[in-house]
Amino acid sequence: DSVRGKLLLANGSLFGDVFRQTVILMADHDDDGALGYVINRPTQMIVDRDESADHLDVVDVTVYSGGPVQQSLLSVIAEFVAPEHAAKLIFGTVGLLNLEAAAPMAVKRARVFAGYSGWGPGQLEGEIQEGSWVITEPTADLVFGDPEDMWRQALRGMGGEYALMATMPYDPGMN
Repeated sequence: DSVRGKLLLANGSLFGDVFRQTVILMADHDDDGALGYVINRPTQMIVDRDESADHLDVVDVTVYSGGPVQQSLLSVIAEFVAPEHAAKLIFGTVGLLNLEAAAPMAVKRARVFAGYSGWGPGQLEGEIQEGSWVITEPTADLVFGDPEDMWRQALRGMGGEYALMATMPYDPGMN
């Protein structure tokens, strides 16, 4: 089953700096592979707003690390007033912004991502089967929420054993 339009939450067993306690918004998933954006990893970089780009005034000034693949590639995930204006709709009114659009798009809020997370054919399915990822439904408020608490908030919202997992410290050695 495709996880396009879903959130992948790193299971507490995923360690290492790249994916530990990450929340990934999945933009694509088919037989050819999968592509998503880590949405809870702010960087020290900020967006240089061009005065001519009026439609970018709702963009969060922080650049987020979307993942380890092609980190020089920038993408903008936005919540649209009219979802048909998205270059690619991911879920509901949230999708990718077309930065080449001549006319400003009606955007409620947006974030810039450097890079993305990618998987080859069957790779993500294997990681899901081995329990590396917890899958849940996204909301725009979660996607554009506090990155520091996003992983925990998503797990708490799932209840039960996931709410317990949300109490896990970033570094289990600190437990």
